[in-house]
Amino acid sequence: MLSRRVLEVAIGIAIPLTIFARFDRIQSVSKRDDNHPTPPLKLLPTELSPEPQWCTDAGIICPSFLLIGERKCGTTSLFHYLLQHPDVLPPRVKEVQHFSKHKKPAAPSSLAKYALSFPKKDDTGPACMEQLELRADGTVGPVAPLCKSRTGRVVPLPPPRPGTTPLPISSPRSPPFATGEASATYLTMAEPLEVRRALPHAKLVAMLRCPVARAASHYAMLARFQV
Repeated sequence: MLSRRVLEVAIGIAIPLTIFARFDRIQSVSKRDDNHPTPPLKLLPTELSPEPQWCTDAGIICPSFLLIGERKCGTTSLFHYLLQHPDVLPPRVKEVQHFSKHKKPAAPSSLAKYALSFPKKDDTGPACMEQLELRADGTVGPVAPLCKSRTGRVVPLPPPRPGTTPLPISSPRSPPFATGEASATYLTMAEPLEVRRALPHAKLVAMLRCPVARAASHYAMLARFQV
């Protein structure tokens, strides 16, 4: 009990931490120019890490990274930063929550449904991600999707809401592309072995934060939801 209390105190007074599991730093695409091109994204499978068979069968770009949480620790911001990279395509939704919703997420029938959340390899059209926003009345509603073209063009997006500054969205150049998802519930609710069976070579990204600040942020969110 004493050691647990010491650990809690140590975490509570520590500055917010960001832990990247086998995750390489990505140079900001906003500083790209002809003399300093964007480096290759190191989130792609290699010859030593072939994609799982279920991805091949579905013909999808296999998710090569998962942002696993924690909630209210910046996973949404990091995910949108990753989407600025020209070689990253978005999934259909940011939080698929496949490994925290299903009892047997690595079963073939379950993975077939999971595959529907990711862009197809042979598609030529833009990859689009549905987006939701929290309204002033505490309800959640859809907004314009975030789309990225595969041919070097940015799909036009609606003007930003008043008081906000839109992030620049880069367009992919040419295959191969990377994709992934950000489900903040995975850190505490997903079964690690199931994730390993389904995506044995995926890179996991965990973001942590001072527990007091995280709890306050979570409470503020629940208050906005009027829970």
